[in-house]
Amino acid sequence: MKKLISLSYLIVYLFIIACDGGGDSMIDSSNPDAVSLSLKMEGATRYSGSPPAPSNELAAPVLYNYSKDFTVGAGGNAGIELYAFDYIISGVYLQVIGADSYWDIPVGSLNGTKVSPDHQSQSRALATKEDYALILPIPSKLSEGEFCVEYSVYDANGLVSNVVSLCIKVVEPGGKNSEFLIGEWSGLKYVQKQNGVIEESIIGETYANDFTLQAYCYDAYVDLEINESYTENYLHLNISKDGGLTLENERNITSLDYTNSTCDELVYVNNQRVDDAGGVWTFDAETNEFVMALEVTYYYEGVESLDNQAIRGEMIVEDGVLIFTQYSILDRESYYSIHFKKK
Repeated sequence: MKKLISLSYLIVYLFIIACDGGGDSMIDSSNPDAVSLSLKMEGATRYSGSPPAPSNELAAPVLYNYSKDFTVGAGGNAGIELYAFDYIISGVYLQVIGADSYWDIPVGSLNGTKVSPDHQSQSRALATKEDYALILPIPSKLSEGEFCVEYSVYDANGLVSNVVSLCIKVVEPGGKNSEFLIGEWSGLKYVQKQNGVIEESIIGETYANDFTLQAYCYDAYVDLEINESYTENYLHLNISKDGGLTLENERNITSLDYTNSTCDELVYVNNQRVDDAGGVWTFDAETNEFVMALEVTYYYEGVESLDNQAIRGEMIVEDGVLIFTQYSILDRESYYSIHFKKK
């Protein structure tokens, strides 16, 4: 069975849509207090002073310090992965460095926080029990510049973890020396390299997912041969000069209907999933970092769902092919990439 690689493998970060207040005045990114006040995070509470210090107890949560600095467009979102070992956390303390206040963000009330899906390689490699993503909404009126934050997590007993810091570089949507990105692109293939092995999935081809299922039939266990399949019909990326971006994806999935299948007859269902996304992009020509802040609409089994995602990686062009790549934090030899051609 050939392993399926698709758009869902991208490491994504749920985010809260940034909401600016009224007026036309810009927010100075070099003013820590102004930046802290501008971070409108649903469910969070702002307090004066500094957050509680780390607990000097063995039972206190511990954060892996795998955070990296961000480059994000004004009006976009910065996703911070929280790797908390084997601890269940109850919330996050976050402070803009230099500000006279901090934010208390309970996990249960912040819809930008989630348990990371199993396909994230960092989660598997670190063997963490639950990983979370904390999202900072960057106001569209925040001036170009950089600010830094410190954060820690706490558990149900109020025990506080170690403190981790990172810096966020804010740029205007788009980017200098990014003309080669502009235009309409059509997806060619997905490429994944892990443990030295490279696998590819060609967009437009059908991939079989055949496996044996053991079932109890007529007073005995029997092996049933299951034949599922997956086809990615298309992946379209449109990058506009003004910093706008759209992403469209359609795929067909044939899977076993476990409810209506019997020992005598296996029933399969065919479903089509369509994703339409729109948002903004930013590009740093010095590092080739490309960030997409997207609002995604999913259509699957006749149901429409909405999701907000921030996706970042390296964007380059080789021999006329646009390549977007995400590298593993632990091993740059491991990566996941999508290849596009100009329409």
